Amino acid sequence: PEVCQIVTGILFREMALKPSILKEYASQSGTLIPFPPRQPPGRYLRSDHDYVVLEDESARLKVDFSNCDPAEWRDALVSGLVVGVVGSHDSVVRGRFNVKYVFGAGLAPQRSLSAAPLHRDDQKWACFISGLECGGSVLNPTALDLFTEYLCGNVGNEHFARRIVRVIVCGNSVAPIETGNETETNIASAAAAGGMKMLDGWLS
Repeated sequence: PEVCQIVTGILFREMALKPSILKEYASQSGTLIPFPPRQPPGRYLRSDHDYVVLEDESARLKVDFSNCDPAEWRDALVSGLVVGVVGSHDSVVRGRFNVKYVFGAGLAPQRSLSAAPLHRDDQKWACFISGLECGGSVLNPTALDLFTEYLCGNVGNEHFARRIVRVIVCGNSVAPIETGNETETNIASAAAAGGMKMLDGWLS
């Protein structure tokens, strides 16, 4: 008799049309192709020879999702998904698991947080900034000085500024180097060094 079982693990999708640098190397008798021809969109999406396995630290199990519920999962099966499946072993094809229902990993139970008052005097805030691009043409030194004055409580709302206890610079602090000919690259490198000096002076 058919026994319904529950299996959990990580999905791995074997895609027959997936590009492989090793296959390209072998097909060219050991000569690597520097720029392989670009394939049209959708070329590597799927084929009739694709199959999916469910694996963990101990074993791999070939699974069949052709009759699973909900049906939307059949188009969302990608490698790396942690899922649980309900089904049974195939009585005809040895080693295949027929899936009837699939469910994804959800969030762990979350502890509810009480709503804190918006205007408590003991609140501590963090300020996140990005996109300074020191050394580039985008940076406005006046705006950076004005921001510094705001953090110090000299301009703007002092009540808000004094609650900022940490400033976190997220990224894009120095303007990118635009490469071109050797002269343009040298000029851009010198500008980047000046941007680093400007950023270091502002942070200190």
